[in-house]
Amino acid sequence: MALSGLQQWLVTTPLPARSRRSPTTAALRHRSQGTASAVMTAVTDFLRFGALHGWVPAQTAGLLSEPRFLRFLPAE
Repeated sequence: MALSGLQQWLVTTPLPARSRRSPTTAALRHRSQGTASAVMTAVTDFLRFGALHGWVPAQTAGLLSEPRFLRFLPAE
């Protein structure tokens, strides 16, 4: 649940202004959903890496993935 909150925060929280001169007049910028997904992929991979080294409980890494089922099976 906390990781889904992190992904939502990444998308909804505005990025800092690029310039210090006029931060109030600059348009607000937000991360795209693709950028948030890329960040979440990195976080997930790091948690799995931590589980391999014993830094994170293996159960936590197991919660990060779920089985996927093919929609359309190959002919053979």
